Amino acid sequence: MSEVGSSTPEHQTLSPRRSANGRTPPGYRVLHVIVPEQIFNHVKAQAYISGLRFPEYVARFLEEAWPYKEERPPQPPSS
Repeated sequence: MSEVGSSTPEHQTLSPRRSANGRTPPGYRVLHVIVPEQIFNHVKAQAYISGLRFPEYVARFLEEAWPYKEERPPQPPSS
């Protein structure tokens, strides 16, 4: 497991930090979502337990998202 707050190339791929001038890197979007505090605290705790920065945890979760209420399509075999 990676150390909390560590910076690996993989982290930068999914959730790069903003540049020094505050701009979002090209090809990325900023997501603002209003959620109940209880859900926010739960997700923040899960990120900590996973050893990931909060933005990285959310980015991975979103990357793995599938349509809600539909059967999940079969996963391609890992190479």
